[in-house]
Amino acid sequence: MGRFSYDGTVKVEFDDRVLAHLQVVISQKLRRGEPFTFTWRDDASLGGGRTTVWLHPQASIVYKYH
Repeated sequence: MGRFSYDGTVKVEFDDRVLAHLQVVISQKLRRGEPFTFTWRDDASLGGGRTTVWLHPQASIVYKYH
């Protein structure tokens, strides 16, 4: 499981293969200067629900693979 971190406050774990795909797609969109929202379902152990972040070229994003 890898970790996606956004602005140092939002951290969520994804399978490494999924995280690698997300990294490619997010990088391509941001390279073109296209801001967008990114939404995922939160794990039931975290109370369920969804989280959405606004991704833009100045956002601090970290991809950590295990």
